[in-house]
Amino acid sequence: MAKPRPSSRTYDYAWQVTRRRILATHPACAHHCGRRAVEVHHKQPLSEGGSRLDPANLEPLCRPCHRTITNQLLTKQNNPWSPRSTPRRIRNGAIRLD
Repeated sequence: MAKPRPSSRTYDYAWQVTRRRILATHPACAHHCGRRAVEVHHKQPLSEGGSRLDPANLEPLCRPCHRTITNQLLTKQNNPWSPRSTPRRIRNGAIRLD
């Protein structure tokens, strides 16, 4: 699935400014892996009421750490689009992800 375009609501100008400020202030990954931070992660997801632009809800991460955290959250939520979901056949040959 492609990332939303920068012009979408989540990636508007206010987000770009906040993101640049977080990465300029904290250039290292917050998980102390030694890599340079290139992405900004919402500690409390927006879908759970997290603030979109509050620096207290944001942390700088490298791409591998951000991917790991996102996959863990998706698995914990039992999201059907999680990469760890296992397909299971149900009636009429349909496939359901658990």
